[in-house]
Amino acid sequence: MKVSLLARKSLAEFFGTFMIVFIGLGTVYFASDASILTIALAFGLAVTAGIFTLGHISGGHFNPAVSTAMLIDKRLTLKEFTVYVVSQFAGALFGLALLLVASPEVSEFTAPNSNIVIILFEMFVTYIFAYVILAVSQRKLFAPHVAIIVGLTLAALILVSTTVTGAALNPAVIFAALLMNQGLGTYFAYFIGTLSGAVLAAFTYKILKFKDDQTVE
Repeated sequence: MKVSLLARKSLAEFFGTFMIVFIGLGTVYFASDASILTIALAFGLAVTAGIFTLGHISGGHFNPAVSTAMLIDKRLTLKEFTVYVVSQFAGALFGLALLLVASPEVSEFTAPNSNIVIILFEMFVTYIFAYVILAVSQRKLFAPHVAIIVGLTLAALILVSTTVTGAALNPAVIFAALLMNQGLGTYFAYFIGTLSGAVLAAFTYKILKFKDDQTVE
């Protein structure tokens, strides 16, 4: 069966985002006494697995914030960006639906901090995450290790931000998480924070952009 390249990319982004929600949030709610380190490793390993197995098809974004940065850096067309984001949210919701089938015990989520703290902190952890992805994905030197670098970076950023904001770094995943926790009341703060961090990363990368055939003067 012949499938268009854009459709294959869409399925890859759907499946990769599903993996992150299913493994990451599944660890949060089903792993007995899951620590912050356990949760960080679960999300990091899910992203690593997704990039290794699907990154050659779609680039392995699995995150609307990352796709936003790629759009600004002209690595995605507006049409591709739209398809990616829709696929990512669909994948997140599919992962959420499967978790809800198991009926986890979920208490109502209370954001650890005020909206302004969430916006600022999520802005800068997403900024770091998106910048790392923009940078390492353009270096042939790092090509065999991109999945590991991105996965470990995500795990590290989750470790530093979990107790401050709940560690979103991804508008699609936090959307599913808040739905699971019975409300989207703080979603706008996470949405603004993560996307503004992605935009900041894209513009920083435009200034610092470096490829293997360049030299710094």
